[in-house]
Amino acid sequence: MIRRLVGRYADFAQIGHVSPHDLRRTAITRALDLGYSIREVQMMSGHKDIRSLMKYDRGRENLEKNPVNKLHYDD
Repeated sequence: MIRRLVGRYADFAQIGHVSPHDLRRTAITRALDLGYSIREVQMMSGHKDIRSLMKYDRGRENLEKNPVNKLHYDD
């Protein structure tokens, strides 16, 4: 039922295929990007295991946000 409803609104908005799982992944990634702690996002999403939660975080795939790029080595 939820999948059909999400699909119907995605069709209406002409944004292509969207699943409830896509919405969940987006919400988790956005919350982490906005600075919410992993624990807060874990409570929001209902994940018992943080490893399961991190599978949804697409932001960590962004190499520009990798902490190694923010390190400075002054001579």
